[in-house]
Amino acid sequence: MKRAIFILTLGLCLLLSDGAHAQRALPAMRGLEIRGGMADGFYTRDSRNETGYWFGLAMSRYAKNADKWVFGAEFLNRYYPYKSERIPVAQFTAEGGYYYKFLSDPSKTFFFYLAARRWPGTRA
Repeated sequence: MKRAIFILTLGLCLLLSDGAHAQRALPAMRGLEIRGGMADGFYTRDSRNETGYWFGLAMSRYAKNADKWVFGAEFLNRYYPYKSERIPVAQFTAEGGYYYKFLSDPSKTFFFYLAARRWPGTRA
């Protein structure tokens, strides 16, 4: 009986709902971005000495009029072949910047930003 009531309730919610409406780009809204990937192609046994990886973390905060501030950091580890060995080179990069909303559609699905960013980085 509980199962039938649950299915009926779920069906009524889906049938009578008008759709979901997301709130986007509100002032003081925050977002967290986690990114990563392979540097210079995909890892294979043949390209083992020439590949690397990267990953990063960024936090964004929206200001008035859908403009946003972004602060983040990235780490890159790349391998360079040398004779029969490979030499690892690591790089840390910080990012900070302001994104000005230049153009967007009324539903706030598409944004075109102009940005002023700074990447002070260190190399190890």
